[in-house]
Amino acid sequence: MNNFGDTLLIKLLCEKIAQYVGKENVRLACSGNKEEQSSIGYSVIKDSEISEVTNVFYSGGGYFGEPNVGFIRRWRWAFRNYNRHFAWSKPFKNAKFHIIGVGIGPIKNRFYRSSVRNFLRKCDDVLVRDIESKSYCSEYFPEITNIDLCVDLALGTKNLNFNKSKISIHLDTSDSEIISDVLAFLKSRKGSEKLSLIFDNNVSFNERTIGKYKTVLANLGYEDMDYEFVQYKDFDELIAHLSSSELVITSKLHVGIITISQLGKVIAIPNHSKTKRLYSQLSISDYCIEKNDFNIDKLEEAYNKLNQFNPNYNLRDEGISLIDNRIKSIFTEKKYK
Repeated sequence: MNNFGDTLLIKLLCEKIAQYVGKENVRLACSGNKEEQSSIGYSVIKDSEISEVTNVFYSGGGYFGEPNVGFIRRWRWAFRNYNRHFAWSKPFKNAKFHIIGVGIGPIKNRFYRSSVRNFLRKCDDVLVRDIESKSYCSEYFPEITNIDLCVDLALGTKNLNFNKSKISIHLDTSDSEIISDVLAFLKSRKGSEKLSLIFDNNVSFNERTIGKYKTVLANLGYEDMDYEFVQYKDFDELIAHLSSSELVITSKLHVGIITISQLGKVIAIPNHSKTKRLYSQLSISDYCIEKNDFNIDKLEEAYNKLNQFNPNYNLRDEGISLIDNRIKSIFTEKKYK
């Protein structure tokens, strides 16, 4: 497992579609990481089945937006993403296309922007996951009018209602300085709770990352009994752990999203701007500190306001309801058959 968020989104979307057509009639549209495919629980379509496909769904994710990198890297990224997200769709000539909960923009590269435009034009449904994505669509593709606003599908993950007692740290992609500041702050504030250092994939659970954590922990005077490493096993175990966490401090979008779906509290220190969009949409921007703006004062400010942590769950419910109703209409209304 290398990409918890996007893989979870595909699994959730497959499950929603299977409610209407049966699990035996749902396929993954193209091959990829075998471990991720296995965790989703649906097989990859065979070449002999492609002509029978009636609907192709793009699940959520931020793949219609660019990273903030230099010109050359942006071009490389554009070509890679064209092959990853568009090239494989050409054989599905008899299918209708639907986008459910994608993130769009910014897109400075003209080639990739044109590719996105051409693809959106042939989609029967386009649901974007945040206000910024809809604004980028209005700016880039004003002629496309069937674009609606929903939320990230993972916000609809079933709440397990576990008792919340854990403090979980998910900063394996963060700099040692940020990890040190967070752990030093928590050491000065927390009681006897053991910290859980969690992972959302198997790739980052390695000697280098473990060593980075242990060096910081030792320098701050933590003892072995004060913390535990929680290796990623599968979706269910990570979601269960997040559901039992009173507070999660994370650098990743979907670890925070799952925590919010479980009615837990989150402080995000993200590496990507897409995370800030989500927290703004749910009216919890005070709990998202971008990596380049991070300092102890901002962490303390967010921590001291955790008793006021109150995401806009009504907006979440409306967005998930829109997704559910749209998928239902695709398989029940005559115009989609």
